[in-house]
Amino acid sequence: MGSRQQVKPAPIFQSFLMNVAEDGKEQNDWFELWEISCEFAGPKPTCSLRVASFIASDVTRVNLWSHTAHRVTEIRPNVFKVEMNGRLNPSAGLEIIVEFNSGRTRIVEMTGSMRSGSRNQSTVTFRVDRRRESRSLPPLRNPSWSLEGR
Repeated sequence: MGSRQQVKPAPIFQSFLMNVAEDGKEQNDWFELWEISCEFAGPKPTCSLRVASFIASDVTRVNLWSHTAHRVTEIRPNVFKVEMNGRLNPSAGLEIIVEFNSGRTRIVEMTGSMRSGSRNQSTVTFRVDRRRESRSLPPLRNPSWSLEGR
């Protein structure tokens, strides 16, 4: 009798533009680009997330974040809760819900939430932007540019 060889699932890597809401109010001047990577081979699934956060007001700010999963739990078939480290505040981790297609080869939906504020008094939520094809930024100002030294 031949033995069945189990096929190792390939790592999943996808990017999403995310809308941001703070305490239920959508932020028009803040959005994020999320690049998520998940690996389901082996006994313990892992996920990591790289984020570019764009806040476009008088000065456009770009913040870069890396999140690593502390725990990945399957809450329903192909739906996982991923508990990740936070941003500048270890008590305010990022929690995301990731839904995969039936073969776990593609993410079909993702949301996230985390606490924010100096005392974790606010909640920030993230949802995939499915309304806009593209996003534009105001001109990026060069913080190192000056007339001094010319």
